[in-house]
Amino acid sequence: MAVIFLLTSCLSGDRRSIPVTGGEDASAPALVELARENVLEYVISSRLPTAPPSADWQLDNGEQLAGEYRFRSGDWLMIISPAERHEGNQRVVIINNVENISWCGYVELDGHVVDTAYIR
Repeated sequence: MAVIFLLTSCLSGDRRSIPVTGGEDASAPALVELARENVLEYVISSRLPTAPPSADWQLDNGEQLAGEYRFRSGDWLMIISPAERHEGNQRVVIINNVENISWCGYVELDGHVVDTAYIR
């Protein structure tokens, strides 16, 4: 139940689901990759020490929402999506249902990571 609330509050907005195409060569844009690395560095050092390192995460080419990038590593899921505001911040949610852990926050344009929710 907490994960549903977390996802609703962190990823709200009217978006339509579209499949990502392009085969295995598909990759995330540089700003998304940078956000992923910054978030992982932050959460591993302060919130989620059991999260896998950056190199262990793979882009999930399955069905996803427009403008959203999903990365997986074992039982972990990370969702990165651009904020709907004009600041250019990228919203990030990290979930591990096996360990009942979730983190939500955003990455500012300068790379600064901001917590908005942490459930353990």
